[in-house]
Amino acid sequence: MKIGKTQIYEDLKDLEYRVYNAPIAKKKDGKTVYYSYEDPNYSIQNAPLSETEINQIKSTLQLFTRFQGLPNFEFIDEIIPTIETKLGLVSIEKEIMAFENNLDYEGSKYITPLFNAIVNKRALSIEYQDFKSAIPYSVSFHPYFLKQFNNRWFVFGYNSYNKAENWNLALDRIKNIEETKSKYIDSDVDWAEYFYDVIGVTKKVGEEIQEVKLWFSPSQAPYILTKPIHPSQPPIHKLKNTEDGLEVTIKVEVFITNLRKFTVSNE
Repeated sequence: MKIGKTQIYEDLKDLEYRVYNAPIAKKKDGKTVYYSYEDPNYSIQNAPLSETEINQIKSTLQLFTRFQGLPNFEFIDEIIPTIETKLGLVSIEKEIMAFENNLDYEGSKYITPLFNAIVNKRALSIEYQDFKSAIPYSVSFHPYFLKQFNNRWFVFGYNSYNKAENWNLALDRIKNIEETKSKYIDSDVDWAEYFYDVIGVTKKVGEEIQEVKLWFSPSQAPYILTKPIHPSQPPIHKLKNTEDGLEVTIKVEVFITNLRKFTVSNE
């Protein structure tokens, strides 16, 4: 796709004063004009929010508050203080919230391009290097779903090489992403249903669902009662909770054999 002069000039206006207020330097060499940032270290990704952007975010947060307390909108209780704190929309003298994230996680930069590829149904060529490969290799990939587990992100999609419809790639092992002109192969998988029977990201198609009984000591029981392990476990009032410990039954795919009674650390 060709980009015309008009588009370039409009983009430069957005950069310089309409959106980002970026420090643009212009240099002429005969009839040729060169554009660059005055500060070579400048990046629009690190630019502070404008007053207009802040007001727009505040208006959005006010809209969100109307849904607080409603069923299926519990996540809003977490989103609002997170955004307000991260963007400095509230006046605080010191940090009063800690967020669980991995500041050094290499895959974070690929979340947005993968998200956009899923929304816009774009086929990708992904340069990837798993832990067993000495050098990166190319994967023809049609992304469907992003999932976070244990502070790592994974993208699930169709691998054109091996025809796998549920192939997953760890974002921190991706080296580069490029859109291709290949026709996007869509999927009708219900991903919420797909992951219902597993804990984590690994799933074997056709694996038998098994009932697993877990036992927790009396000191560990309160933690499990307030934070269920899996949605398949019975409600709290139906759990076997005695002075000897707590028994929890879940129905999941199991990839280990001879599963026996064990305890789980609170750490």
